[in-house]
Amino acid sequence: MGGEGVAGELPSLPGEERAEHADALHVAPESIALREGASDGMVGMRLDGYRDDLPSLSLEKGWLVSGKLAMGGAYTVRSKASELVLNAVYATRPDVRILLSMSQLRTSDGAYAQNGDARTVLQTSYLSSFRKQWGKSRMLPEAGVTVFLSRAAGADRRNLASDGLEMGTLAGTMLKVAARPMMRTRVELSYQAQNTVYHNPLTAYAEDRQASGSLDYSHTFDDCSRLHGRYTGSHGMSKTDLAYEKGAFHLGFLQVRGADYSDNRVQLRYSLPLGRSRHVNTACDASPAAPSTLRNMVDAATSRSPYLPSAPVTRTLSAAEAPG
Repeated sequence: MGGEGVAGELPSLPGEERAEHADALHVAPESIALREGASDGMVGMRLDGYRDDLPSLSLEKGWLVSGKLAMGGAYTVRSKASELVLNAVYATRPDVRILLSMSQLRTSDGAYAQNGDARTVLQTSYLSSFRKQWGKSRMLPEAGVTVFLSRAAGADRRNLASDGLEMGTLAGTMLKVAARPMMRTRVELSYQAQNTVYHNPLTAYAEDRQASGSLDYSHTFDDCSRLHGRYTGSHGMSKTDLAYEKGAFHLGFLQVRGADYSDNRVQLRYSLPLGRSRHVNTACDASPAAPSTLRNMVDAATSRSPYLPSAPVTRTLSAAEAPG
């Protein structure tokens, strides 16, 4: 389905969640990145999942066209799949961001016919995102909206319905509003919906709709401890995630409830880094001077939105569903 699922985080702008790395070479447990350039342009290479069975290699290029416009993209290749992402980031004002994104995914192992044989699928996706901040308001509100459309097709333009494989069209919308009603407190409300239609000229159209709403809350206390929680509700399912953190100590509670089941978990964790002395930050999250920061425009122009579907929008018919 779209992105990481309808209950995932609402992205304000692809690239905002990526960490800034001062070093040209950055090595992490999940990836190795090599970047060259500055705020007005960059070229980079990233190896993700190098410890896994299916690592991927990405080539990135971005540049600042003007003070208000950045363009860029990334080409990613892994075993039996490749994807090209192109982005344009436009800032009409310092507190406004508009993103236009297009991607084309080609995979030969992500969709299977009724007989179990893999089929090559070509999927094209479009995404648009808008974000506005009000940094001069007392509660520092911000709002964002993201819409996307994705359509799958056979790579050779052949109709695969006769093989029991249906191509789909996925459309989604995400809305978010956030504010800081009190010092060191942030509240976020979001609504997400997506609709998938599977095309098959031999059978009736199949449709799948999903929608969910979520409420996020976080508060930082004077001793730098933090309380944060998230409630997500959708048709037939709800999820509550609550956690308290203080230094290396973490206490969490997770509850997932469905129409006929309930799963409750409690997690207690204490982490201590080895080989380095611990650094205590005494100036913890005081009253912010602005809403959450918009990241570098060039960095955003080379990033892939998590709401671009990473798998083909297809459906394999069962023997009972097959026509004839």
